[in-house]
Amino acid sequence: MGSGHTWYDSGIVNMNSSNATTLTLNLSGVANLHDVKEVGVQFNSPVNSSGTTSIYLDSVVVQ
Repeated sequence: MGSGHTWYDSGIVNMNSSNATTLTLNLSGVANLHDVKEVGVQFNSPVNSSGTTSIYLDSVVVQ
C-alpha cells in the first residue's frame, strides 16, 4: 500500500485437497485502506514435502 509495500499477515489457513477451501481476507483493520494497490496470497508447502500441486481460483468477491 502507498508508495512502498507493507505486508499484513492474516495468519495461516490450512487447505484440504479433498474439499474446497474458502479464503477470506478481512481488510477492515488495515489503516489507509484507500491506499491499497494490490492484494497477494502466498502459498507454501509443508517442510520436507515433494511432488507437484495446483491451485484453482474460482471466484473473487470484493465487498
